Amino acid sequence: MLPFPSPFHVGIDICQISRIRALIASRYGLRFLNRIFSAEEQKAYAARLAPAYSLARAAAATAAAAKTRPLAENNETVLVTKPPQTTAAEKSKDDVPLESAIRLVAGRFAAKEAAFKAHPLHRLGFHDVHILHRAIIHHAETSRTSLSQNGGSSAPCAVIQANPPFTTQAQEARISISHDGDYATAVCIGFVAPA
Repeated sequence: MLPFPSPFHVGIDICQISRIRALIASRYGLRFLNRIFSAEEQKAYAARLAPAYSLARAAAATAAAAKTRPLAENNETVLVTKPPQTTAAEKSKDDVPLESAIRLVAGRFAAKEAAFKAHPLHRLGFHDVHILHRAIIHHAETSRTSLSQNGGSSAPCAVIQANPPFTTQAQEARISISHDGDYATAVCIGFVAPA
């Protein structure tokens, strides 16, 4: 059998947006967002991610405010909370900036999962894959320009490197992110660098 002529790997992932919405609106929302986004990405997308972080903080505060009290008869504890009216996840569907932030999170999550699959020779974590706009990366390499200064209007790409600032050891991978209905999908093309 002839081997595949190029050292390319393809990764693809699909993510259900409502699942991401529910995760962000849960008591674990902040932990989830901080696990997915590197410090570099959090800075680059601060304005766009702000509604998602606000929802996650509100959900964490609600969970922390839930009080327990012992019953007098048998010393069992019961979780006492206000009866739910509408969940944070349900409310978020009507909030356009929040819905946009949730779609951004779902797309970036799918892109990172696709990057993991496209780089099977590496043991990558979420903070080793940075989904950034190409203009940010190239400007950052030369002039340290941030997203807020250049608008971030170029197509995103994946940068594979454990810790920014990005060096010549960083590897760029091509990605494509798409959203349709309740799903975000991403494809990543990675390569094996010559030895």
